[in-house]
Amino acid sequence: MDTLAHLIDRRDPVIADCACETVLERFIREPTALALAVIDHGMPVGVISRETFLARMEVPGAGDLTARSVMSAPPTVVPE
Repeated sequence: MDTLAHLIDRRDPVIADCACETVLERFIREPTALALAVIDHGMPVGVISRETFLARMEVPGAGDLTARSVMSAPPTVVPE
C-alpha cells in the first residue's frame, strides 16, 4: 500500500538559533527546497518557506536574524 512517505521531501533541518545567512546558503545549495524544517534541541519548532524567506532577506541586516525569528510556527508534526 502506498503512503505519503514517498511524497515527502526529506532534508536536513536548520537549527533555530542559526543565522539567516546559513539558511540562505542552504536555499542556494538546494535550489529545489521549497521549505526547511527548524529544530530546537532536536524537536521541530517551525518551518521556513523559501519564498517568504527570500522576500524577507531583501531588508538590510536581515542576514543577522536567526532562523527562529523568520520561521512559521508551530509546525504540523505527523508521527512516522
